[in-house]
Amino acid sequence: LIAELSAELSRHGRVVWHHFGGGSSEAVSKAVTRAVSRGVDVHFHGIVSNLELQQFYRSNQISFFVNLSRDEGIPVSIMEAMNAGIPIVATSVGGTPEVVIPGRSGILVKADRPGDLPELAKRIIAALKDGGDLANARPREVWEERCNAERLAATFCDDLIAMAVEGA
Repeated sequence: LIAELSAELSRHGRVVWHHFGGGSSEAVSKAVTRAVSRGVDVHFHGIVSNLELQQFYRSNQISFFVNLSRDEGIPVSIMEAMNAGIPIVATSVGGTPEVVIPGRSGILVKADRPGDLPELAKRIIAALKDGGDLANARPREVWEERCNAERLAATFCDDLIAMAVEGA
């Protein structure tokens, strides 16, 4: 779906797609080939360390991160992008809506409609414009609130102490 979305977005302007991680299949290869034939500039980086990924995110202009999974827990890849301040476009599955908050950290796509790619491309283009949900997103702030392990551990400890005191 990401390859096909990239091809659809290329109708509206230049698209550069950076893909991190593994994954390959004949269907993916065909979709990527179609995207490239439509002018999408595709870069497969493979599996990299978290440090390499964060360095890449911080040293390159990334407009948004896409995850169109049909089934998901809470994706570490989304949290990594948010940590770097990159707004998210993701399907509303599993724990994703806990961190992808429309108007704050990105936009959500209905899980039963990720395949409506022309409509999704238009929605993304609109969200990238001034005042749009991607242009105004503050994903790093949401990451601090909901994903930062140090902060969450301290809050959890405070909550446990408060419950122990209340129960005493």
